[in-house]
Amino acid sequence: MKKSLSRKLAIALTAAVLATPIGMNAAPQTAEAGWENVIGAAIGGLAYSAQLNEEIKYINDTEEGRNAYFEQMKENDGVCEDWAINHRVDGIMGNLITAIGQVDGSIYDKPFQYFVNEQEDFNAYCTLGRNMSINRGVFSLTDNEAEIAVVLGHEMGHGMKDHPAKGAKRSLGPAVLAAATGGSVLGNIAANLWNNNGITKPQE
Repeated sequence: MKKSLSRKLAIALTAAVLATPIGMNAAPQTAEAGWENVIGAAIGGLAYSAQLNEEIKYINDTEEGRNAYFEQMKENDGVCEDWAINHRVDGIMGNLITAIGQVDGSIYDKPFQYFVNEQEDFNAYCTLGRNMSINRGVFSLTDNEAEIAVVLGHEMGHGMKDHPAKGAKRSLGPAVLAAATGGSVLGNIAANLWNNNGITKPQE
């Protein structure tokens, strides 16, 4: 009941804030008008924060959200269709999942989703929903299965400890403040989540 009420309140506040832009650059006409801007910005920030936290939770914790985000990642990064590389990744990931599963069975509750992209630099990342993107360049720069397993295992460690979601929530502060004070709108910040920007993509 409380959760439903708070969600409705957050949506109502967001709608009100979006309908009435708040600007911090314009000089207030009176002291009262100045306080109204400050209070409005604070309410707007809370509403934005609530909405964005819901979006992070949707992507990170629901099958529908994480699958949709995974498809968006593939569209953004491009998918490597090389059968040999994908076959190797499947083998390495299978071994890692089995090893992790022996000490933490939660890996089977929310299995990792992964794909190889066409980027040639040596990198990989894990983001919301235990979704992983692995650069093709990892396989160009090393042929050592153990070294590749270390790279992928490192990213899986982020996913197991929910670092992407925690990092995304920490990164929202400046974006929320900008939105609440008229710098941008909720849609632009939410787009950062779906477009895999710095909010959710760790700089490895």
